[in-house]
Amino acid sequence: MRRRSARGSAAKQCGPDLDRAPRANSRGRVASGVRVSGVPMPRAAGRSVPEIVVRSAPRFARWNLAAESLARALLGQRLVRIERGRRLSGVIVETEAYLGGDDLGSHSAGGRRTARNESMFLPGGHAYVYFVYGMHHCFNVVAAPAGEGCAALVRAIEPLEGVEGMARRAGLDSISPAELATRRVRRLLGAGPGKLCRSLSLDRRLDGESLAESDRLFIERGSVIPARRIEVGSRIGIQYAGEWVNAPLRFGIASSECLSRPFAGAGDGAGAVADGIPPKRNRCVGR
Repeated sequence: MRRRSARGSAAKQCGPDLDRAPRANSRGRVASGVRVSGVPMPRAAGRSVPEIVVRSAPRFARWNLAAESLARALLGQRLVRIERGRRLSGVIVETEAYLGGDDLGSHSAGGRRTARNESMFLPGGHAYVYFVYGMHHCFNVVAAPAGEGCAALVRAIEPLEGVEGMARRAGLDSISPAELATRRVRRLLGAGPGKLCRSLSLDRRLDGESLAESDRLFIERGSVIPARRIEVGSRIGIQYAGEWVNAPLRFGIASSECLSRPFAGAGDGAGAVADGIPPKRNRCVGR
């Protein structure tokens, strides 16, 4: 069942039909040589890159989590975009939590509601997609509780399925099949919020989409990442956020080569979040 966006426009398809392939079934494909969550896959020889079958998995459904808990839980899960019957996907390797309320780094700070950020106030498990700097889109997952304006930004993915299609969407038409498995190309496709949105054709037409019900954008269950493998740091690009600038609300998988930026130090992130958050705690903080 397809859920329309809060603005009624999410039913439109995003992006051109770049793959020209028959409709895929529940099995996806991924170019070999890609390292997924630190596990190397065999590289191909020659001009073409053989594909490895990736089976679809049950959907992630922990939509009752507060923002910082959701940001952690999303690490290791598979973000899936279905476009023209083709699966494009990547493993989520970096996130940030935005707490609303007193969090001056959040679009919803102080309860601010606008046409742009209205989706942040939907129940947990909806998409919040916004356009920034007049250049690129950013994809967020709305967190619980509803009406508080809390969300987790997906900052980076490790490309998994439909890598050739992702490269074309990113404007990398000249990339050879053998190059698709390289670290450089994987980073061009997924190491940053704007890059992953371009590669997966995520834009404002998907704003407000229900990730629990959509047949074109959803998250599948992947690996549970232990705290010892999670790096923790301050969020990127929020110099305006006063005492919240250094709040440790950015999370990443330590072994990933697709992090948008390196962390200051490796992390056993257990319990690190609450220690650096300013005293006024929001409803979006907690387990």
